[in-house]
Amino acid sequence: MSGIAAELNRSGVPCPSQADPGRNRHRAGSGWTLITVRAILGNAKYTGRQVWNRQPAQHTPPHLPGPSRVQRWTGTDDWVISTRVVHPALVSESDFVAVQQLAAAATPDAPVHHYLFVSLLRCGRCRRLLDPCWSHGRAAYRCRHGHTSARPQHGRPRNLYVREDRMSAIIRELLAVMELAPAPAALADHLRRERLTVLCTETGCSLQPA
Repeated sequence: MSGIAAELNRSGVPCPSQADPGRNRHRAGSGWTLITVRAILGNAKYTGRQVWNRQPAQHTPPHLPGPSRVQRWTGTDDWVISTRVVHPALVSESDFVAVQQLAAAATPDAPVHHYLFVSLLRCGRCRRLLDPCWSHGRAAYRCRHGHTSARPQHGRPRNLYVREDRMSAIIRELLAVMELAPAPAALADHLRRERLTVLCTETGCSLQPA
């Protein structure tokens, strides 16, 4: 889905809020996002049937702060779909079902991974905290400098990436405790206790106050 969004942005195809801003005044109109593509691919209305209760309105009591009327997505089990076709279909039901099966297969229940250095590593280019990620069967960390996979790649800096096992060796060297060889978990505890973070660049790392 992110690949579809990226290709639409790269090709200059207007997103829904750009093509029809009058009906999408609440949206930024900055381009296609993964959420927009997901919503379109999962919209059963394109099979020619009517669908109710996808985004029911919820009203806030007058004595409470906040907007008086909000809309929230419901799960597919709560949708009400007409039993007959009520308008010309844009896609066949078989294609629609096949897409839903692909989407479900692409997002299985993921195993729980543990990352020792969460919130302890910062990007030297943009100063963002590195995001944990699971790559090639290992814990790792990366920074995409605020970009998403739905945005065009041209002209943006390369992602910063470092494996957790290599970062453990780097932190041992920075702390000058190579001869002690403490466990990675002990290194993480020490950084948090001393309120230190590691500033990471493509050419090296350094310790900084948190």
